[in-house]
Amino acid sequence: MPSSPSAAAAKGKPARTTDRPQPDKQITGFTWAEIDQPPTIIRRLPPKYPYRARRRGITGMVVVRFLITTQGTVSSLKIINAEPEGIFENAVLSCVKKWKFRPGVHQGKPVPTWAELPIRFNL
Repeated sequence: MPSSPSAAAAKGKPARTTDRPQPDKQITGFTWAEIDQPPTIIRRLPPKYPYRARRRGITGMVVVRFLITTQGTVSSLKIINAEPEGIFENAVLSCVKKWKFRPGVHQGKPVPTWAELPIRFNL
């Protein structure tokens, strides 16, 4: 069964992102250091454990980076790291794109905010 994305996410907040450059210069968004109030998770669906991985006893972790829009939807998903590769990525992308957030706030207004989360798959 997949574990929670992180301890912070379990409390309704995604893990803090690093202040590294954004993956696409055309897609603008704030980092966690730039906002007054971080996004919070409203709806989080767990990823489905791939059948073949479960049957073979494979566990792993995927780190996903995405933009939380001003409407609280998820866009611009990108897999940052996956161990093992090629097993859990599709499950993570499928579920994270359905998540809903209360957007981050900067100077009293909702702003697009980059987030990065590790999602663990444990049996």
